[in-house]
Amino acid sequence: MPPLQKIVSSEWLTQAQVKGTAPAKAQIAASLAGRVRYLYELATGEPFFVDGPATPLNPQGLMGIDHSGPPWGNAFPHPIWTADGHLGGSADIYGESVVVSVPSSSTVTIIARFVVRPFQLSPLVPYSRARLAAVGRTAGGAAVTTSATFRVYDGVGTDSPSRTTTMTSTAGAIAGLAGNVYANIEWIKRRDPEPTEARWVTLERRIEITETSGAGSIDIIAISLNQTVRRGH
Repeated sequence: MPPLQKIVSSEWLTQAQVKGTAPAKAQIAASLAGRVRYLYELATGEPFFVDGPATPLNPQGLMGIDHSGPPWGNAFPHPIWTADGHLGGSADIYGESVVVSVPSSSTVTIIARFVVRPFQLSPLVPYSRARLAAVGRTAGGAAVTTSATFRVYDGVGTDSPSRTTTMTSTAGAIAGLAGNVYANIEWIKRRDPEPTEARWVTLERRIEITETSGAGSIDIIAISLNQTVRRGH
């Protein structure tokens, strides 16, 4: 008797192929049996039979859906990189401070360092973009209006493609960003990492914040880069 072979398929069948009078072709049997195995291994992350897995591994190098975006399941929205501060003014918290205070008519640069979850490379998939979010206010809550321009780059050492948005704080009110901007990101795997190295390479993205009103400093209370969509941008 010939040995059992792995049968796996993601091929769809038409109604005409599965009618009672349709020819019993091997393709139909392979698709019916193979799709059951395909779906089982994706859903459970375990082999369907003792001969081992028959489906391709997900971007994490494991079996099953990993929620890293199409075609491996919907991605979960979450922060990729964060920096949190505090407004200050309380004697109860030692060392409290904002993330950064941008002086009037000056520019401050922040380098965001983070690891991107592996995903299947494809245009506009969820993890291909990290969206910028930030909140801030006029330093000290002064009754003046300050504004800032935020620029996020696709790289660190070059003036590569970048995108800008603004923030305006009136009379010390806490403000957010006026528009959605993002940095393009990717994941990089070390082929042969040293024992002290992580398997996935840390990415860096440059964020520049420029106070543009000339009326005073603006405090950045929190800033982050985020994965924000489930299926695609």
